[in-house]
Amino acid sequence: MHIVQFEAMHSIKDAELIIVINKPPCNIESPDFDISDKNLIIIDTENNNPSRWVNCRVLWLGIHWTIVLSIPAGGHDNCEKVIIRLREVPAKKNIAIKREANCVKSLGLEYIKRSQRRTNDKTLTEKKMNIKQIKRDIDTYLDEVAEIATLLIDREKIVEFAQEIVAVRNNGGRLFFIGVGGSAGNCSHAVNDFRKILGIESYAITDNVSELTARINDEGWDTCFSKWLECSKISGKDAIVVFSVGGGTETTSYNIIKAIEYAKEQNTKVLSIVSRDGGYSLDHSDVCILIPVINKTRVTPHAEEWQGIIWHLIVSVLHEISI
Repeated sequence: MHIVQFEAMHSIKDAELIIVINKPPCNIESPDFDISDKNLIIIDTENNNPSRWVNCRVLWLGIHWTIVLSIPAGGHDNCEKVIIRLREVPAKKNIAIKREANCVKSLGLEYIKRSQRRTNDKTLTEKKMNIKQIKRDIDTYLDEVAEIATLLIDREKIVEFAQEIVAVRNNGGRLFFIGVGGSAGNCSHAVNDFRKILGIESYAITDNVSELTARINDEGWDTCFSKWLECSKISGKDAIVVFSVGGGTETTSYNIIKAIEYAKEQNTKVLSIVSRDGGYSLDHSDVCILIPVINKTRVTPHAEEWQGIIWHLIVSVLHEISI
């Protein structure tokens, strides 16, 4: 085994620890500790020809750095100067290179572990997008949307839904949008469109976070919507609009069931856009648009996208005819 002893010129710049070694000997044997050659690049400064060190160990002996290298066969007999670069993730600011007996841990092994490539070549290859598969999946998804639009959606129900919206506006009523999760986000967006474009007084219960969470905390999840409606004094001139993937069941979105029950007690119209089997909304809405399940793995995406398609469609159509 050959040991190279040198006064290390080292610096950290652009996330690289650079050590300059003058005239390294060749055929240095393997060290005791291996540092992956993927982390080390040798550059022959005469011809700028990069190659790999096979192994490396760095030690601080108190007065200078000692490096044990294994050089590839036939490499760098005539090299005047070699630069080793540990290229990896950006180094933390104010890194102190401790000159202690155990500095091999802080500089040699631990530093390299911290600065290892985020992914090696194999991982990068595995993570490369399969463009053909992505294109197939896109086509399949859009074909499903098209099939719902052209063959499966009940267009008469959309007409009835639009008619109920017109009736609410003509009667000076209000719309109350109810939804959970992504459907709640759709409710908030829909309120903007029905208010700004059609001029209908509209509210999304979930927009009032303070009241909603207070009611959930003090009165419970099941009645958080119905109590909100009660405080708003809904009447026969108003309508609640339910956006839901499942439509409300005994185990999921039970607050939607309680809201529909209360609306019915007040003779308030119930409109809904739901999926799966329709849940409670299907049987207890004045108009229920059921988004068919065309792919069980994409029930929620199709349900929530069609909430958006339908309300945008209705707002656009009614705006064009200037209700």
